[in-house]
Amino acid sequence: MLWQQIGLTRIGKRVARVFCMVSSELISTLKRLSRSDKFYVMQLLISELAQSETDLIKPDQAYPVWSPYGADEAADTMLKVLQAAKAQDHA
Repeated sequence: MLWQQIGLTRIGKRVARVFCMVSSELISTLKRLSRSDKFYVMQLLISELAQSETDLIKPDQAYPVWSPYGADEAADTMLKVLQAAKAQDHA
């Protein structure tokens, strides 16, 4: 299979399906590229992926954000754990 030809091991059916969609001609062409051209192709693909990720956060939408303010009980618990760890280290 193609995914075996390019040195990948099978990690479930999904990996095999994804890599079988890439033509062997494309893989062969990519292997022949210079190091700088390979980096350029990687940059191009990563940029494409990043642009598709921007759809995850929609404008004019509220998203919850955790803040340490008002989390006094959590701060107390953390302080006690740190003090106990410090006491153990010095014991």
